[in-house]
Amino acid sequence: MLVLVANLGSTSFKYRLFRMDGQGGEVVAKGGYERVEDYAAVIDDALATLQSDGVISSPDEIEAVGFKTVLGKDLSGCVNADQSVIDSLDGFAAVAPAHNPP
Repeated sequence: MLVLVANLGSTSFKYRLFRMDGQGGEVVAKGGYERVEDYAAVIDDALATLQSDGVISSPDEIEAVGFKTVLGKDLSGCVNADQSVIDSLDGFAAVAPAHNPP
């Protein structure tokens, strides 16, 4: 199982891609970007880099994405990002716009 763990800062994006085997995880790739203005563009670039480097053949191989938030209302721990979770994060986007962007 491949898990992408992302850290979105106010102007940065860092990530590690882990291969999980039930006994733990192994970092198979890592990268980052500074002075980010367009997070969607750098995420697309990171996925393209993972493909061009032969780490993945398709983004569909990544089965889960993990990231932390600043404010998530009553959310804590690991949750599946369904619509109610997205709505909760959107509700705090004005308070923490760098970490909970709309």
